[in-house]
Amino acid sequence: MKKIILLLIGITFCLAGCEEDPTIPTDKVISNMGITNNDVKMKKGEQFLVQINNGNGTYKVTSEDTNVATAKMGIAQNNIIITGVFKGETEILVEDTINKEKETIKVEVEYGRLSIDTKVKNYGEGYNGYVSGVISTKDEVINKGGFQLRVDETYEMEIVESNGSCEIIDTKNTNKNVAKVTLNGNKISVKALQKGYTTFVITDQSKGKRRLEIFVLVEDIKEDYDAKILVNGGTFTMGKDKNNVYHDGDSTKDYYKDPTDNKWYWDVFPAHKVTVKNFKMGKYPVTNAQFVKFLNEKGNVVTKVARESGFEPEEVPYYKIEYTGGNLIIEENGKFKVIEGYENYPVDRVSYFGAKAYAEWVGGRLPTEAEYEYASYGGQLSQGFSYPGANDIKDISYIEKLKYNNSYRVLDNPLMLNSRFPVGQQKPNELGLYDMIEKAICADKYHDNYEGAPTDGSAWGEPKDYCVLRGRYGIEIKNFARNEFWLGSEGGIRVVWDN
Repeated sequence: MKKIILLLIGITFCLAGCEEDPTIPTDKVISNMGITNNDVKMKKGEQFLVQINNGNGTYKVTSEDTNVATAKMGIAQNNIIITGVFKGETEILVEDTINKEKETIKVEVEYGRLSIDTKVKNYGEGYNGYVSGVISTKDEVINKGGFQLRVDETYEMEIVESNGSCEIIDTKNTNKNVAKVTLNGNKISVKALQKGYTTFVITDQSKGKRRLEIFVLVEDIKEDYDAKILVNGGTFTMGKDKNNVYHDGDSTKDYYKDPTDNKWYWDVFPAHKVTVKNFKMGKYPVTNAQFVKFLNEKGNVVTKVARESGFEPEEVPYYKIEYTGGNLIIEENGKFKVIEGYENYPVDRVSYFGAKAYAEWVGGRLPTEAEYEYASYGGQLSQGFSYPGANDIKDISYIEKLKYNNSYRVLDNPLMLNSRFPVGQQKPNELGLYDMIEKAICADKYHDNYEGAPTDGSAWGEPKDYCVLRGRYGIEIKNFARNEFWLGSEGGIRVVWDN
């Protein structure tokens, strides 16, 4: 019985509509395939020509999995054309229909992808740049897309490369009330319906159902970013007593364990009564748009600060611009501007000097630590919540809500730079103050406990090197957290005004 001898030649050419068999370059010969189980490696979209050198001239070819690779006879009766469709492995069966001789070609296709390549708003290094969401293995998202919209705004993306029938699927993270997502051909349309966040998944239905997860944030635009809230004064207990103390054997410090978040704190002793006067506080943290107006009028002034004894003074600007990227405020042609789409995000990267100067520029001042804590927990209207305005931290924090919904991986997305979101999107506290968990630079010099702290709500000393930072630091939210903040570090701003 004759054997079929297969000569495999790898070439790349058109995917459809070829009128003639591809030319066989002699330097592309891979092997003489006269035995079974010969392995062929190719890339998605690539075609290989297999030549049958010994047979009866009438053949049939079939692919075990056409989602991975297809095979057909060429115009020349001894040519087989194999096309790589998607990443994976399959076998091509070659049969001589006269003498029933059979040969098998093992095919491995490398690198298949579903690619979203569009100018997506507010995404990626440099922002507003072209990005791709790439899937290379089953259920593994390599790059995640993300963008933000405003209510009633519609945005379209285009699928520029696909390897099968694509569709949008629902997941437990999808909130259909936030955005309406439709797929028409290769056009993905997203319409914002109401504030909130949602994710949706585009799948390529070829083998393995490759996925691309897109994060959408819908912002509820406020009209009162300069609004002030009256905080009526009163007396409250600041700090913690030592009823629940953990002593670190490697330290002389005592630690307090907070049962609401199961975290340890060491700089909140002792509990003491503080009386604060009436004052007004900004309804929201200071935004990038507000701070840019200040920078363009006053400039990014630099102050020399000695960080530690023996070190040369360091030059500290009002706002720290990293020229390696990642800024929400940039400088162009001597003017400062906000990256489009981030105008209403809370300003960050502000030094103590920048925060103090801004507060004075708008006729106010930085809050004292006592004022900040009193206002944070509702002042006279306090209902004793564990967190500012809520017992459940997910009610006031996108970050914790995403973690709870198993969507924390989306925080790798540059859209959520520094894990931050636009102001005023979450539940306010009892006074109507929003985002009191955001970082806020206070007027007080930092002390590592409350021994000797003032009881009249005033600032505790003029900062020389470190001040107090309250609210969230990084992505950790601590109920009673106090942070030691070097004056040249980067924080956010909350302004108060004397009533």
